[in-house]
Amino acid sequence: MDFKKKNLADSKIELEITLSEDEWERFIKQALEKISADLKVDGFRPGVLLPREIIEREAGQTTIFQEAADLAIKKSYPEVVIENNIQVIGHPKVEIIKMAESNPFVFKVEVAVLPEVELPDYQSVAKSVYSKKQKIKVDDKEIDDSLEWLRKTRAKLKTVDRAAQEGDLVEIDFEGTVDGQTKEGLKSENHPVVLGEGKMVRGFEDHLIGLKENEEKEFSLLFPDDYFNQELQGKLVNFKVKVKVVQEKILPELNDEFANSLGNFKDLSDLRNKLRENINQEKENKEKDRIRGLVLREVAKDAKVDIPDVLIDSEVKRMIDELKNNVEKTGTSLEKYLQEIKKTEEELKKEWRPKATEQIKIALCLRQIVKKEGIKASEEEVNQKVNELLQPYQNISEAEKAVSAEKIKDYAREIIENQKVFEMLEKED
Repeated sequence: MDFKKKNLADSKIELEITLSEDEWERFIKQALEKISADLKVDGFRPGVLLPREIIEREAGQTTIFQEAADLAIKKSYPEVVIENNIQVIGHPKVEIIKMAESNPFVFKVEVAVLPEVELPDYQSVAKSVYSKKQKIKVDDKEIDDSLEWLRKTRAKLKTVDRAAQEGDLVEIDFEGTVDGQTKEGLKSENHPVVLGEGKMVRGFEDHLIGLKENEEKEFSLLFPDDYFNQELQGKLVNFKVKVKVVQEKILPELNDEFANSLGNFKDLSDLRNKLRENINQEKENKEKDRIRGLVLREVAKDAKVDIPDVLIDSEVKRMIDELKNNVEKTGTSLEKYLQEIKKTEEELKKEWRPKATEQIKIALCLRQIVKKEGIKASEEEVNQKVNELLQPYQNISEAEKAVSAEKIKDYAREIIENQKVFEMLEKED
């Protein structure tokens, strides 16, 4: 078997593969055996290999050659790709050039391949970006806000006999109607509302302030045009509300005892110091992620690469599938979500195409840097990362059934090698 490789535009190649006369004859014999097994001819037992002239008479020479060609292409094309480390993507387009008795068999394959990337001076790009890294600072207000949040999470509720005010938790029964008709999501009993949190439609909580236990009120609200429920967008909704309970939040005092109750803290000062450390670390991580993302975008922006459409289409599909999974977790469907944002799936695909292109370009640049720098993840590192990735699963065997072990290892290896790219660039900075 011989082949010739020709580079085409748009990161595609053409492979012209030639099988010798003897190789082609072997595939013809395989085709004859396969066709013979399916033929029923009087005077011959089912499954027996029929004489060639009978197979040609019953099935036709064209059918035999087509079957032989199919067998030859399915075997020889992957062999050429694997043995020569050609990284193809997508489905190949096949054209038969020569197919005849007592002759070589020749066919062409046009297929997209992972494109070559011409990288910019990524070390200089990284150095320039890292010079713009923001200095991390944690001020006292951030500590105070964190302490206040901790107090609120440990607040005790006390039922009070007074008018509801901001910060109170009230339990209500409510029903909303549009043109006299009750709509889905506009009726609830014993519904908890923290006044001032803004969890209800805009203006709703304002009408509850000043009401006491067992008091009722009727009011109307115009729902915004961008409300998540399309049926209620721009609608005037009439509400009937009854307050069942008014509860005041009693916050714990901010002192050493409160700090002790949260864990292994000596006093309030120790808690404040720990909060400062945590906030500082969180900001450091956020800034590191921002800078790394900026480095990748800048490198990708200056890189030269022809990205085949099949790669972009695949990334857009992955993004759509991810969106579908996320919206289904909220109890709705992709179709309903698209209705709410007033877009079709095709419009969304078109809108996301530039983002998908950038993400593919970034991935290709990272892959090229890994290759150029000779960066490799050890088997020990890969296995450790695989265990980390599978940690959320209670049953590892179930996880491995859902995702092939080899794919998990490839993903783990990619994470580690990409991490090593950043470590290298940060070290040189």
